[in-house]
This record gives sequence, C-alpha cells and structure tokens, in this order.
Amino acid sequence: MSLRLSLRSFSMVSLLALTLSGVAAFVAPPALLSQTTDSPSGTGQPDLPASSGQTGKRGQWLQDLNLTPEQLKQLQAVRQQYSGQLTQKAQNLRQARQEMVQMMSGTATDQQLRAKFDQIEALHQEVTKLRFESMLAMRSLLTPEQRSQFAQKMQQHRQGMRDRGLQNRQNNL
Repeated sequence: MSLRLSLRSFSMVSLLALTLSGVAAFVAPPALLSQTTDSPSGTGQPDLPASSGQTGKRGQWLQDLNLTPEQLKQLQAVRQQYSGQLTQKAQNLRQARQEMVQMMSGTATDQQLRAKFDQIEALHQEVTKLRFESMLAMRSLLTPEQRSQFAQKMQQHRQGMRDRGLQNRQNNL
C-alpha cells in the first residue's frame, strides 16, 4: 500500500510538472515579428532593429514583409510600450511556478496548492492577454498584404516547430 501511494504521489507530481511546463509553452506564443519568442529583453516580444538593415532570421522576416521605416519605428514603439509590463508579469509567473514546484515536494496542503495553482492561472492569463494586446497593436500597423505574408510565415514556423517536436519525441524513444 505504501509503495502504491508513493507511486501515485510521484505520478501526480510528475503530471503537475508536465502540465506546468506545457502551460509555459503556451505562455510564450509566437511574437508578431519574430521567428522565435527569444529576445534579449526577456519579454517574448521581438527585438526590432532601429533600421531596415537587418541580418539573420528576424531581419529576413522583416525584409520579407517590406516594412517601411515608419512602420519599423512604430513597431519598436509598441514593443517598448509593452516591454516592461511583460517582463515583470513573466517574472512573477516564473516565480509562482517555482514556488508551486517547491510546494508540491513539501508539506503544503491541498488547499494551499489549489490557491497557488489559481494564482498561476491568473498570472498566465495576464501575460497572455498582454501579449495579445501587444500583438494587436503591432498588427494594426501592418497592411493587409503584410498580414497575409506574416500569417504564412507563422504557419511555416508552427509546422517547423511541430516537426522538430515530433523528431525530438522519436529520438527520445
């Protein structure tokens, strides 16, 4: 019975850890003008260059969209507008997740764990909503043709992510 309970507890902790890591993947949706959500600022927002002389994958995306210098300037302004809030909220979310992991392996009650989970859910929703609002602000600066090109690029990016995920899962078998 004790072994059975230990396995069940271990399974529940493992399931929660997987759930939280899965939620982490959804917290960082693709940034509007970036092929990845990685950015030096840590906000998940694209780090837009000051000019149109970009290099690398991000720069290529921007060049493919044929953004005007004014659009680049406006997109940078939107990014800066949301950057601080996103950084702080994302940090709060990471900290709450870390606390949850510690609580799961400690002596926290079910009630305390549920309260922490609710806090994580609320923080996740705040981050997601803020990222969505920043994406809408950026989207409003694009022409319909640029939006269409961007949607195609994002579809290709998502397919590549799925393919890499499938390949990684097969490699781990």
